[in-house]
Amino acid sequence: MKEISIENLIKRNKFLEKKNKELETALSEKKNKQVPVSSDQIYHTLFRLFPHSILVTKVEDGTIYDASDYFCRITGFSREEAIGKTTVELNLWLNHDREKIVKILLEKKRFSNLEVRHRMKDGSIKTCLDSGEMILIGGENYLISVETDITAQKDLENVLRHDQQELIAIMDATPIGVSWSDMRGNIKYTNRRFEELFGYVLSDIPSIDAWLVLAFPSQAYREKAAALMLSIMEAEARGEDPGPAEITITCKDGSVRHILQTIVITANRILAIYYDITKQKRYERELKHFAENLEEANIALRVLMNKRNVDQKDFEEKLQVNINDLVIPYLTKLRNTDLDDRNKNYLSVLESNLTSVLSPFMRDFRSSHKNLTPQEIQIVDLIMKGKNTKEIADMLNASVNTIATHRNNIRKKLNLRNSKINLRSYILSTK
Repeated sequence: MKEISIENLIKRNKFLEKKNKELETALSEKKNKQVPVSSDQIYHTLFRLFPHSILVTKVEDGTIYDASDYFCRITGFSREEAIGKTTVELNLWLNHDREKIVKILLEKKRFSNLEVRHRMKDGSIKTCLDSGEMILIGGENYLISVETDITAQKDLENVLRHDQQELIAIMDATPIGVSWSDMRGNIKYTNRRFEELFGYVLSDIPSIDAWLVLAFPSQAYREKAAALMLSIMEAEARGEDPGPAEITITCKDGSVRHILQTIVITANRILAIYYDITKQKRYERELKHFAENLEEANIALRVLMNKRNVDQKDFEEKLQVNINDLVIPYLTKLRNTDLDDRNKNYLSVLESNLTSVLSPFMRDFRSSHKNLTPQEIQIVDLIMKGKNTKEIADMLNASVNTIATHRNNIRKKLNLRNSKINLRSYILSTK
């Protein structure tokens, strides 16, 4: 906002008076009949139309001698209400501002751009920049003052200051580190989380070069970080989004943090956002180590399972040889003896069971149907061999109803209760 001094007003007035006399002289020489314009008329016209408030008052008591139109417009007082009254009577001053200004005026004869708050006729307060100079008129000291209304400017400054305070409060509350610097790399702001993360306060890092030295003690890594910053700036210049970059920063206490950094370059500043991923990186390492250990355990388990299978197969082969060599021959001799039908059935089942002891089907069947009782497994085996309910009841010394109940329970456990599938056909189909 351009400042208007009293000295300039006086010089401008003298210049106008001079030009006015020259004009009057020229007009009289031409002997025209036009009425010349007086310097007083020009002065009063300028005084009235000047786009700032002008007030002429007595220094002694503040009596108003003259006031510009702009003064009347902003204060709400008419010229008739103002002239002849003191500024104190009009209640224009707040606190003791007039006493302070008079003291300066008596010492220095003038003052310039003093921020003063004035009360208007309606009680509202306006902030003004006051400039003034003391002049002598008729043996008395008068003050010619110019007031420039800066209320709107001050209100805007207050809004911006309030917005800035709110923004700083938000930045301090965020769990992400934030810093910004000017385009020369001078760091202007760091939030609270930044200081918590790295241990450095703003005074520790006046420039981007200082930050590079602090955060990246290794020369090689410092060069890498500078190259990363350059590539980000080049991407921004091309209108591309550089995206976040993963970096490792050394803190003030010597600890190391893994950071996901995002750089945003605006017209006049560089904004840096730091997201701490140190815990995530540790979890990744632990998870990788766990996965490696798990893989090793899986390998060891597969080796043990293979060895178990080999041992089991070897055991089954030895058992089969022993049964064939030591048991089956005696069963063959027993069959050749005089046995009744019932005992022959027992012998037949015994031979069949001995053969199927090592059968993979029975092992798998028992494993996949652990809800079957031992007696139900026995009945399943007899059903698979083609024995009917009466034959099974006779062989197990049970009633037909008991065997029928067992068959129904078996069907239920095999999810065949409401199905028309033949039980023996189902058992054989699972072999």
